[in-house]
Amino acid sequence: MPRIYTLNDVGNSNSSKLGSPPSNRYPPSRLELEEQLKKDREKFIRSAKQLIAKYHALDKKNKCMQSALDASHEENKSIQNDLDRSYEENE
Repeated sequence: MPRIYTLNDVGNSNSSKLGSPPSNRYPPSRLELEEQLKKDREKFIRSAKQLIAKYHALDKKNKCMQSALDASHEENKSIQNDLDRSYEENE
């Protein structure tokens, strides 16, 4: 099972579990900064596309489950109505 770190754990350790601090992450030259920004932007776009695809897949699954739940509710109502009618006829 993977270890879950809290912000408190990260702040109190000498070695960062999240990688290098932001001040040491980027190279000093403007060109290198722009290249890193371009890479980060591309990575962000890929991640956003993956997130959108996952959202759509989960949304579709949720709609199917909701449809099945609605059908189940309708079936329950029908059964309850049949039981109520049967009870009234037997009285």
